[in-house]
Amino acid sequence: MASTKEFVEFVADQMRQAGEISCRKMFGEYGIYCNGKIIGTVEHDQLYLKITKEGQALMPEAPVESPHKGSNMLRIDDVEDAARLAAMVRATYAALPEPKPKKAPQKKKERAAKGDSKAKTADAASKLSTAKQEADAESPAGEEIALIRLTKENLQSEHICCALSQAEQVQSKKRWLADAMEQGLAFVKGDVRGKCFIEYLPAEAAWAPVAAQDCMYIDCLWVAGQWKGRGLGDRLLKTCIDDSRARGMRGIVAISSRKKRSFLNDPSYLKHRGFIVVDRAEPDFELLYLPLTENSAPKETECMPQFLPQAKEGRLPKEESEAGFVLYYTKQCPFTVKYIPLLEKAAEAEGISLSVRHVDSIETAKACPAPWTTFALFFNGEYLTNEIMTVDKFLKLAREKVEILPY
Repeated sequence: MASTKEFVEFVADQMRQAGEISCRKMFGEYGIYCNGKIIGTVEHDQLYLKITKEGQALMPEAPVESPHKGSNMLRIDDVEDAARLAAMVRATYAALPEPKPKKAPQKKKERAAKGDSKAKTADAASKLSTAKQEADAESPAGEEIALIRLTKENLQSEHICCALSQAEQVQSKKRWLADAMEQGLAFVKGDVRGKCFIEYLPAEAAWAPVAAQDCMYIDCLWVAGQWKGRGLGDRLLKTCIDDSRARGMRGIVAISSRKKRSFLNDPSYLKHRGFIVVDRAEPDFELLYLPLTENSAPKETECMPQFLPQAKEGRLPKEESEAGFVLYYTKQCPFTVKYIPLLEKAAEAEGISLSVRHVDSIETAKACPAPWTTFALFFNGEYLTNEIMTVDKFLKLAREKVEILPY
């Protein structure tokens, strides 16, 4: 699966301290540039940097891998520590040679002759690559990655896969988890330092405007980077299914969208695993449901899982609406802890009307006017996005709307 634009933008934002960072499409993935010099790539939601002695000295734990044919690069797993990543980028940039000047255009015959030579070389390299792939296919897969369930006892010592490295964001997420564990939340992760986890809890305790009696609710199922393609998503989902059955649940629900959106559960994957659409909300949210028994139809006193009415319209109720931007958020995701203060500061500096509303309880989450309470941005009462934005992206959006802002 190709890298998501959201992950690429996040990585670029984390590198900003190193210089002028840009990202360009390259063979279906992305090249990462610092001050005009290519320093690495993002492939399959995984960052790779070019190998330099200086870089290896700063991140000795970074393994050498070949993300695409003919490449050897450093796999960078820790993209969450912005200061460390920026230092790594600066060192890599300084150690790499300057780009070669572009050659003058060649004559047609010269290009044809060189093309024949390159074709022969490429054919030989292709044969070698095929032989290597066949040899790799016969190699053992390696040991199975263990799954760890977080508890209040091990919460402080375990790495929180989705959390940024800054202490404030880590502790905010852990406090939220500890409180939610009282309501039956489970957080199961691969025994790795990376995005490989599932977070779920009973739907009645979910921080979302969803009615789903006797169902489990998946907050987030995330497997990214090098951990994709190893069956870990299936194992994490099976953990949730087994746990839900053990707790007597009739089904599992998850919020997604018609097409894959950042921070939402992957609709294609869940539908492939048996989830069905049972409700929709504007603009393109879907509530997915997985029945756990043959007779998972609701009882007479129950109904099918559904979004609560106020979250389905894609706009603020009249009594809550106001001009400009209105942003609802929770601390369920550590990225909001980082970006909400930055957005507030940027909006104030630019004279942009931004009203921030913290969803700080299950009750306020159930009453939220948007299905996804982690981050819900409205403009002049109309719903805009669930994407947790960097400052640059928010300001770009605000400038598109500024002409109709009532200053």
